[in-house]
Amino acid sequence: MKFKKVKEVNSPTSSYKSDAGFDVYSPTDEIIYPGFIKQVKLGIAIEIEENEVAMMCERSGQAIKYGIASIGQIIDSGYRGEISAILLNSGSENYYIHKGDKIAQIVVLKLGSREIKEVKELTEADRGDNAHYSSGK
Repeated sequence: MKFKKVKEVNSPTSSYKSDAGFDVYSPTDEIIYPGFIKQVKLGIAIEIEENEVAMMCERSGQAIKYGIASIGQIIDSGYRGEISAILLNSGSENYYIHKGDKIAQIVVLKLGSREIKEVKELTEADRGDNAHYSSGK
């Protein structure tokens, strides 16, 4: 992944060599009220390969401790504008973000086939059409 700063912000980082994602940082102080969504523009633009997609994901610690989730996660390979973290506060208290805080992570994934084809029947699978909780709780 390549990135370009469009504002004076912290560069994406990873703490460990084995990390799947790159942490991104808030360029501003923000408050997310319970039940509200906040778009935080990150001050960077990215470039990924045509056969890749970037996903803006929550940080697990923020999700567990405070109920902060990342929504609207897909960043297409052709987009070159400033990227954002769109965060939902599903907790019961205000969530305070300070300039320089890690607020989300970008994960870049390779895409599979881009072919889509309508068929009359799908092949059989073990799971069939069993939906949610089909393998137990």
